Amino acid sequence: MKRLATTLALLVTLLSAPAVAQTACQPGTYAAPDGDFVVLVPLPSIPAPGLRYLFRDGRRGATSDADAPLLCGTGEVSVQARAWKPVAFRETPTTFDSVGTKMSGVLIEPPTIDPKRPLVVMVHGSERTSPIGGVYGYAMAAQGIAVFVYDKRGTGGSEGQYTQNFELLAADAAHALDQARSMTTGRVGRAGFFGGSQGGWVAPRAATLTKADFVAVGFGLVASPIEEDREAPIETTRGALLGLAKDGKPVDVYLFPDTDHGMFEYRTNADGSRSGTRITDGYLKLLGDWVKGAASGPYGRAEHLTKSVSPR
Repeated sequence: MKRLATTLALLVTLLSAPAVAQTACQPGTYAAPDGDFVVLVPLPSIPAPGLRYLFRDGRRGATSDADAPLLCGTGEVSVQARAWKPVAFRETPTTFDSVGTKMSGVLIEPPTIDPKRPLVVMVHGSERTSPIGGVYGYAMAAQGIAVFVYDKRGTGGSEGQYTQNFELLAADAAHALDQARSMTTGRVGRAGFFGGSQGGWVAPRAATLTKADFVAVGFGLVASPIEEDREAPIETTRGALLGLAKDGKPVDVYLFPDTDHGMFEYRTNADGSRSGTRITDGYLKLLGDWVKGAASGPYGRAEHLTKSVSPR
């Protein structure tokens, strides 16, 4: 099913490399001299010592895969025989209170100082897994953005009871932004939210509860959860967003064709089901550029449906 995204990564064509020495891979983010990057993190679904890799162009897999397009060495990753060096992010764990509940989060800051860099709070989807230590936060930080990730209530290190109450989740997100702002005083410029999936409903509501300069939504619909469960057509969302843009609202809309939920390209199996293969090229870079107020295409096969009104 096609999905709309008001957010946004970059193409890197890499040669396959043999799986030799993959056991030496260490978690972290590794960057090329030209700014390209790959994030390596452990996942329960990948047997150790394998790690999940995610490139800026959206290619993903396990370092233990026979065709993994990277080789790991001591303190670096080799891609196409070129050494990519680790990025020394500053990571600060913290807790904050929201509606009587202690929440757990981590601030990720790029190693260089830039008081104009944006701050983005990642608003989680409906899953119960922790986003702390996940690929998305690092993929954003690798593009020069300060990132705050936190565990939803009742998950990970956050107290409380897991809930699908969007109002309560929005209050948590608003408090997360307030906490992130207090931790980055004088070190960031504008600040706002990114919400994916369920977070696409929660983030816009959170932006009405605190000062937010922008909201980016990925793979979300302008429809109710019930309508989405019934696979509401993409035209409904497209029409609603383009209507807002026509009315002069600051809405920027991108469409990545032939992608499934999560901005995944996919293959169709014999039984008709779909298996995600990679995050579509252009999405992660567009997300980073848009949050920085510097979006200018092309971004893979993305269709820019509105005139650029990225945050300034």
